[in-house]
Amino acid sequence: MEMADFNGYEQNQRMYGGTAGRKMGISVDGKDYILKFPGNLKEQGMKNIRLSYSNSPVCEYIGSQIYRMLGFDVHETIPGTRNGKTVVA
Repeated sequence: MEMADFNGYEQNQRMYGGTAGRKMGISVDGKDYILKFPGNLKEQGMKNIRLSYSNSPVCEYIGSQIYRMLGFDVHETIPGTRNGKTVVA
């Protein structure tokens, strides 16, 4: 799996809500994308959990690929990095 480098793209003016981690809009070659970042688990106060960040971007990428293989029409997902974190566009 190849990881895209999203560091060179400026944030666009699109805003995205929701509770599944931080999101940022960017434009790549004239197309708008949502970058989804992993949630910060350090601030959740969970007992016996030593993870710093969730793996939700990886799960979204894998999940969409599985549904695509099963024949469902799903949104395109691109795994990548931005600011040292694993993200999904």
